[in-house]
Amino acid sequence: MSVTTVQKKMDLPKFDPADIGSIIGPSAKMCEKNQNLTRLPSLRKNVISPAWKSFTTFYAEKKDGKDGKDGKDGKDGKDGKEPGRIFVKLGKEDRDGGAMVVAEIECGSEEMCKFVMMHLEKYQGTFKKPVRKTFFNFYVNLNHHLIPLLIGRGGSGIKKLRTAAVAAMDESVDAADLDKCEKGFLKVEPFTPRDAGDFSNYVAENPTSDFIGWAPQEGDPIVKISVSSQATPEGFKNFIECLSDVLEQEISTMMERDKGREEERETDRQRDIDECQAALDNQDW
Repeated sequence: MSVTTVQKKMDLPKFDPADIGSIIGPSAKMCEKNQNLTRLPSLRKNVISPAWKSFTTFYAEKKDGKDGKDGKDGKDGKDGKEPGRIFVKLGKEDRDGGAMVVAEIECGSEEMCKFVMMHLEKYQGTFKKPVRKTFFNFYVNLNHHLIPLLIGRGGSGIKKLRTAAVAAMDESVDAADLDKCEKGFLKVEPFTPRDAGDFSNYVAENPTSDFIGWAPQEGDPIVKISVSSQATPEGFKNFIECLSDVLEQEISTMMERDKGREEERETDRQRDIDECQAALDNQDW
């Protein structure tokens, strides 16, 4: 069979040029490393794979003679040409009305190019830019019985921490970022590392994690505080810096109060023991 290269160019006015990276989406290699990426839209998932399916489905019908013809065309298409590899390149061009997303398409057959263009048309009509979250993890040496106190009734403690951190953020931070940080997600839970030494090194070298206070030693109770937000990386970075200060102050206060309550409990316990001993030593009873 002959193999040719058919080239087409297609305007995609419904796409925003600023979203080209998200429109192209993650590669197959990236999806293999992180299965969560398969849920994101991409040219591979929303255009190329459907185009192959359309080509196969349509010419399977012709091969079976279901279109009323003799079925000689087979899977190679009506002109006998192999569909070949599909190549789609997105770029932007300046037009009178502003920048426009343009697709350059290369295929091995005219038919496949048309199927690709059909699915590009569908894709630009249904595309929604993925909401990307930024993540950060704090780790703190904290007795686990204090976790409910940190969370607060109905999450009131978490809300207080977020609000205090946002209030401390730089005035230059965009209002939209402030709102997204205020609505950010915080999760507080017990954490047990497999190896205390390796864990400390991991946290120290990881730009998306940090300790509140000193690094815990082996056997110390550890609490993990996971933070995520839809804010921009710049806004989220400032939020994390402020949240770190707020957490350190709140946790320090909690630990001091807990220490005081523990001392009170120990004092009360010792008083009860002394009273019991006095009763046992009383010769008049």
